[in-house]
Amino acid sequence: MPKVIGLTGGIATGKSTVSDYLAQKGIRIIDADLVTRKVQSKGTPGLTAIENAFGAEVINDEGELNRKRLGNIVFGDNEQLTKLVRIINPFISNEVYNQINLASNEELVVFDAPTLFENGFANMVDEIVMVTTDSRTQMTRLINRNSLDVATASKRIGSQWPLRVKQELSNYIIYNNSNLVGLYYQVDKWLEKEKNGEV
Repeated sequence: MPKVIGLTGGIATGKSTVSDYLAQKGIRIIDADLVTRKVQSKGTPGLTAIENAFGAEVINDEGELNRKRLGNIVFGDNEQLTKLVRIINPFISNEVYNQINLASNEELVVFDAPTLFENGFANMVDEIVMVTTDSRTQMTRLINRNSLDVATASKRIGSQWPLRVKQELSNYIIYNNSNLVGLYYQVDKWLEKEKNGEV
């Protein structure tokens, strides 16, 4: 079985950039967002469970999940969000394990999960690598990337665990405070350590 790396970070810290770079190097990526979409797609037990919990209003006319409507229900409501996480997480976990088993010949598999800690997926991986940046850079990137005002950006950042808490719980930290050259250099350095068994 491969060694499973949990890749995480805060919103707008550069995790997706690192994930894309690793994929370019031929490393298999299991994308938590894609897995989530799969297990709550039309006709799946996951979607049925969501409908049973939140009502038919979260299903559109095509029988698919109305993500915007569900988002309006759970965003900013911790109780409803917790309910959603508890419902869908078992389906996500099963699919991730299935994909890991399909990669049994690989040495390394990366589970790309922005909410690795928040959603309780940390126990599924052998090692956790976190991509982080300073708070000012994170805020600036998020505002520019998503065309948000400061208040909305702050709310989105605040919905995740603080970066310092995630850092303390991670095995390896990649700092994304400068440019892509510096970021890729750190990723290559980490990969070399992995190869040599130094992490």
